[in-house]
Amino acid sequence: MERLAGCVLAGGRSTRMGRDKALLRINGRTLHALALDKLAVCTTLLYTSGERVDPEERRSIVLKDPYSCGPVGGIVTALEASEAEWMLFLPVDMPLVPEAWMRNLAQMTVTSNAIAIVTRTPEGPQPLVAAYRRSVLPELRCAVEVGQYKVMAALVSPVQWIEAGEEFSGQFRNLNTPEELSDLRRLGFDISWEAER
Repeated sequence: MERLAGCVLAGGRSTRMGRDKALLRINGRTLHALALDKLAVCTTLLYTSGERVDPEERRSIVLKDPYSCGPVGGIVTALEASEAEWMLFLPVDMPLVPEAWMRNLAQMTVTSNAIAIVTRTPEGPQPLVAAYRRSVLPELRCAVEVGQYKVMAALVSPVQWIEAGEEFSGQFRNLNTPEELSDLRRLGFDISWEAER
């Protein structure tokens, strides 16, 4: 049995962006490919939960989320699909999360006794940049069944934190709107859209 798997969370509908974020390219790479790159340095067992994906990207097993209740449903879907003890998660729309951060998360799973290792920034918890032990599955399934769709509220057992200080400011931002893309352009990133199919 694999000890560690990785999953890109790609279930959002991109409504605020107005276009499919899966087709967005940053410096020539789609958001989906960038997220998989960061997980692939930690494990070869890769999943994508949700169907907003780069159609040319074949490295992961794409999982349809039957719960349709936001990220917690995507996490449950991925944990159900894999027998790995731990699963690393990274949202498709957080392209600035450092690869080294995902490596650190992966390394922490070797010695952690927690059910989850969650990133915490000065702005608060980032439960989608995290590692979840498969044994958390009953807790999260129960939350989905009772309609508790906020990930941190769904977790009953204590979690281990990995702290991101001020030096990581801005690296855990989501890309949700055209204005946020403009911010990245001003920082020097090349932003383009793959032709929609």
